[in-house]
This record gives sequence, C-alpha cells and structure tokens, in this order.
Amino acid sequence: MSKDKAIKDQIAKISCRINGLQNHAVVLLKGKRVKIISDYTGQPFGSSRPSLKGHEFNIEAVQISGSRCEIWDGTFDHCFMGIDEVEFV
Repeated sequence: MSKDKAIKDQIAKISCRINGLQNHAVVLLKGKRVKIISDYTGQPFGSSRPSLKGHEFNIEAVQISGSRCEIWDGTFDHCFMGIDEVEFV
C-alpha cells in the first residue's frame, strides 16, 4: 500500500468516527429543554438586541465544531450557542 493511500485510509476512518460522534450528540441532546445562563443576544457579534438570559427552549440542532458543542433553538437564523451557555432543565 502506498503512503498516500495509507494516509487517506486513516483520514477516512477519522471522518467516520467524527460522524459517529456527531450523530451521538444529536441523539443525546435533540429535544432536550435548556435555559440560557449567559448574556446571549442571538447575534454572532454585537449586542443591539436584549440579552436572552433566562429564555428556555428545546434543542433543535446540534453541531460539534472543534472543541465546542453548539446547539440551536430554531428561532435564530445561523446562530448557534455553546453548550456551556445553557443549563438543562
């Protein structure tokens, strides 16, 4: 087996593990009720909207991104918040 093929095979295995972890996170978290404990505003930058601290919602989507597990409530377009910004209720 060539060096190129061996590296590509390893990357394919890692990709499968990542997909498995993503699916596990979705099964574990989707539909769970959480409350925002940070001063999250629903905007990726800036704070022209009031804080959503105390707002409760059900998790609609989960995305593992680097070392962060991000969740989405379905009401803010393209705005994910870190799992560390909420508590489970």
